[in-house]
Amino acid sequence: MSRFLIYENCKKYKKVWLVICTLTFIAILLSFYLSSTTIQNKRNDAGSFYMQNHPKGFGAFLIATSSTVVLFERGVDGDTLEVSDLVRKNIYKVRIIGINAPESVDPHRSPECFGKEASMYLGQLFEKGTRLRLQHDFSQDYLDVFGRSLAYIEHDGEDIGLKILSNGYAYEYTWNKNNPYERQMAYKGAEGISKRSKVGLWGKCKDKNNMH
Repeated sequence: MSRFLIYENCKKYKKVWLVICTLTFIAILLSFYLSSTTIQNKRNDAGSFYMQNHPKGFGAFLIATSSTVVLFERGVDGDTLEVSDLVRKNIYKVRIIGINAPESVDPHRSPECFGKEASMYLGQLFEKGTRLRLQHDFSQDYLDVFGRSLAYIEHDGEDIGLKILSNGYAYEYTWNKNNPYERQMAYKGAEGISKRSKVGLWGKCKDKNNMH
């Protein structure tokens, strides 16, 4: 009789352990799925963005994910542009990572050397409604101190920040020297070539360091 009870108890607890193991396995799978879904959502293409209210009162802003398609609206200055998303058609400002163009629109400062030319160059690169791809650099912040989205800009596979530097319409710019952006080496190389060739601002502006 005692052997029979022991056998039955073993069978019972074996079932309990089987249930526990099964539930644990399901929980692990669910956790992995949710994690993968979150990562994938950040890597979606057109319309993959977050629209929120900025905590410092800048209003709605766009957080570019790894690859976000937007529409060109207009150039603000030589390193900033306005874009609209494909879903809500809201307007957002995007600051191009890795470049800094001479100032041209700051109401508290006079336009800097080659500022108007740089602003005009970016503004005329695309027709309104042109599809652009925002590429976020995960080593950098999503927004700058003015609430502008930070991203690389690409059009038909071409890096626009690199193009602007190569044509001498901006300086290479590293916001945090201890945390360089991913494309820094290429951008510095493009700036060096345009500087040696005296292209754009390098051939027009006497004070080459007025942006640093």
